[in-house]
Amino acid sequence: MCQIQCSLILLFINIVSAIIVYFFQAFQGVLNFEGGFLGFFIVALSSYYGVKKRLDLRKQNGEKEEKQKFQKFALGLEMSFNVWRLGGYGVLLGILGTLLFLHLFNGLSFLIGVFVSSLSSALLRFLNNHGKF
Repeated sequence: MCQIQCSLILLFINIVSAIIVYFFQAFQGVLNFEGGFLGFFIVALSSYYGVKKRLDLRKQNGEKEEKQKFQKFALGLEMSFNVWRLGGYGVLLGILGTLLFLHLFNGLSFLIGVFVSSLSSALLRFLNNHGKF
């Protein structure tokens, strides 16, 4: 149930923020805002799915909690460089590269998109933890 409600809230935040950016930066600002917003959201979502997949595998295998330092380091390295996360960064770099190639990049609007995306993700997580969904 949260997936539909969370998606609608995220879409609403995105549309309202894009309209606000449009008043200040016109269409080029909206392109940069959407690039930052969607790029960060894809990276966050892919990181979540990578960690979730690793935790599910851990539950299935019944791994013990105590590990040596090297095993902890290897696990952290594996979770940092998982396929989902690297794919998310690839999409973010593709968006950024396209904006730069077309000479449309505006750093301020892009960073506003990243900031709004991170705040909306945190808001959705807060609401989900407090039983609002």
